[in-house]
Amino acid sequence: MAISQNWKKQKARYLTHFEFNQPQLPYLGFLGVIGYPLVYAIFTWLLPQPYESLTLRLIASLCFLPLLLINQLPGSLKRWMPLYLFLCLFIWVGSYFSYMLNMNTATPAWSASIMFGAVIMLVFMDWLSAVVLVFGSSLLGFLIYALSTRQLIPAFDVLSVYSVLAFTISAWALLSVRADKITVSKRQNMLAIGGKIVHDLQTPLATVQMSVKHLQNTLPELVDNYTRYVPQEQQSQRISKQAGLLKNLPNTIHTDLSKISLTSHMLLKSLSAERIDTSEFTTLSVKNELEQFMQSYPLHESEANTIDIEVDDDFTLPGVSALFQTVIYNLVNNALYATAGVAEPHISIRSYSAGNMNCLLIKDNGIGIPEENMPYIFNEFFTSKGAGKGSGLGLFATRKIIEASGGFITCESISCKVNPAKQGTRFTLCFPKPGE
Repeated sequence: MAISQNWKKQKARYLTHFEFNQPQLPYLGFLGVIGYPLVYAIFTWLLPQPYESLTLRLIASLCFLPLLLINQLPGSLKRWMPLYLFLCLFIWVGSYFSYMLNMNTATPAWSASIMFGAVIMLVFMDWLSAVVLVFGSSLLGFLIYALSTRQLIPAFDVLSVYSVLAFTISAWALLSVRADKITVSKRQNMLAIGGKIVHDLQTPLATVQMSVKHLQNTLPELVDNYTRYVPQEQQSQRISKQAGLLKNLPNTIHTDLSKISLTSHMLLKSLSAERIDTSEFTTLSVKNELEQFMQSYPLHESEANTIDIEVDDDFTLPGVSALFQTVIYNLVNNALYATAGVAEPHISIRSYSAGNMNCLLIKDNGIGIPEENMPYIFNEFFTSKGAGKGSGLGLFATRKIIEASGGFITCESISCKVNPAKQGTRFTLCFPKPGE
């Protein structure tokens, strides 16, 4: 039972790490497709090595092609990509590099190459998967070498490289475990605080909802009686004009209170889990969600005037309205923060179709994101805002919610310090078209 639970946790950890790195997989695919033949030419003519194989390199190059084309693959194939990535790195990075290291008796070029391969595996794997991958694939590579050459003991130079590799991976794993413990501790503290806030809010929310329910039963009748029996000249002009609004006000308040309660519970549940539970997902209309957001989000008039929404091509996606509203809130709130000091702030939201994907673009002309922060913006607890101004969970939760709906999010940004004339940030949300 314990082994099964640990396996499920590790699988969830690996899938979460895969989802985080999925936007980078086309670059890894390009590196593999182009890199293997290119290095063959270098190791054959510029830096000749004792042993090379064009056949193995061409097969490896073809195996990286699905990673290069991952965004064009149908959904039925994409679901197998986490396993494919692991096997691809295991065979064509770990085992292949280990085999070639032995075949070339640890030349400087191949000693550096196997370290480069280890870096690739560390980047695209969680720490435990990376450890298993490096050690397991290195052993397999040596066994293939031993069976093909009958050399059952590695050369001394090869053992030296393996020793350095083992020390490096072990040290990195220890540091990663420590970092994971810190992250888990932060998450537990945040969830404890969030859980207490949600719990403490339930009583006043329940009281307000009971009062609103009473208003729902009485206020429409009071308004009707007022407008029907009070002479026109005695009616308050303001109340007379807003009679219809008053009748619907309890329903509006009740809807918003329910949304607050649902959103808080769903966010806590999604942040505490490795992956979001999709059992409650329904089909959402992006256009309807944006309209509801603009109606319910407490924008100042000056802020509302900066937002331009253009969703001519509406599309649907699986999700929960409360969670998708949270996505829009996080991205628009960040855009408002970034454009706060801009002379002519502008935030654009538009939809478009790109191949087999439906996309939503949220663009602003704010101060932009510094280039050094770009690799970390979706990381849990990372924030570039000042103390007390950000939790570092907004974009982390945003990415998690979008990926639970089967999509992905990318970000492009130009900092005002780099190019004030072109400063701004673009977040692109892409979702597979139904049936793709």
